[in-house]
Amino acid sequence: MVRSARLDDAWPVYPVSPAEAGTLFNAELPTEDHVLHALRTNAAALAEHPGHSTAHLAAHRIAAHLLGHWALPADAGIDERDAAARDRGLRSFTAAVETDRAFYLGALTSVSSATSTGARVSART
Repeated sequence: MVRSARLDDAWPVYPVSPAEAGTLFNAELPTEDHVLHALRTNAAALAEHPGHSTAHLAAHRIAAHLLGHWALPADAGIDERDAAARDRGLRSFTAAVETDRAFYLGALTSVSSATSTGARVSART
């Protein structure tokens, strides 16, 4: 089975721009909007609940979010979870959960609804 992420230094050159990424980069996706929405949502949650950062989010909830988003069964084993993470360029499922911390709160709301309604997100999520 071929994986998209190498776990060694055999392939040290990664694309550093959309031009270098070529067809790996989908310019039609509103990636910048989603990232900005996530950062703004995190900042709003922190402002509402000082001292509670994304580091305080429950790892099991982030994991469940990833499993659902990746269409994996809730009872998927660690090997299947790690393989899915590697397919997405991450070293492990644990690394995926840690990476998703920055985007989890923003993913709970849509970019369009949150920006148009000023949606609030609890840091306890």
